[in-house]
Amino acid sequence: MEIQHFLHEHTLKLYENSDFDDLDCSGCGNSLSGQTYGCLGCEFFLHKYCAKLPQEMQHFFHPCTLFLTIGFYVCNGCYSHHSGTLGYRCKKCDFDLDVDCARHPTMISEGDGDQIQHYSHRHPLKFLATMGDNEALCQICGKLCSETAYNCSQCNFYLHKSCMHMVPQKTRVFFHPCQLVLLTSCSYSCDACQKKTQGLIFRCGKCYFELCIECFLE
Repeated sequence: MEIQHFLHEHTLKLYENSDFDDLDCSGCGNSLSGQTYGCLGCEFFLHKYCAKLPQEMQHFFHPCTLFLTIGFYVCNGCYSHHSGTLGYRCKKCDFDLDVDCARHPTMISEGDGDQIQHYSHRHPLKFLATMGDNEALCQICGKLCSETAYNCSQCNFYLHKSCMHMVPQKTRVFFHPCQLVLLTSCSYSCDACQKKTQGLIFRCGKCYFELCIECFLE
């Protein structure tokens, strides 16, 4: 059995695991196991699972279409560094998701309720009617969460309920000509206030202009 895969110029043939025990998948970088698609001449191999990943996808975490590529990048979902492995990318916004973050199960419904899916975070957020003994800062306004909030306990991520709609997923500001998109980053320097920080930002992927949430809300 052979397939023509969009990540490689030649036809890929289906092989059994025993043929390539000492080789790694060209997509995920892990050892080949199970059935494998490969091009012997180029030494390009993909796990059957990796070969079946969709070429493009829409994800609630980013407003643009994401395309499957192999490259060097930092995932905007979990901040993991990847070297020459599969990931979903929006070139226009300089946004990347690794396969694990991109394929992570998401909620079917959105909106108010005990649990919501918000574009500021890759995991579902659970409603907290009371903070109890927890002390945490809202990721949007930066103030202490003393009122009702939404939380991802896995990432220690909090949002005031009142702040949920304070920042859009896409916006424009008068002092930059291009559209800005809400992203997450492990580190950046705001081009307005020059403050170095991490977390939520507005970015122009074309100009690499970055604006912190604090400056946007002023």
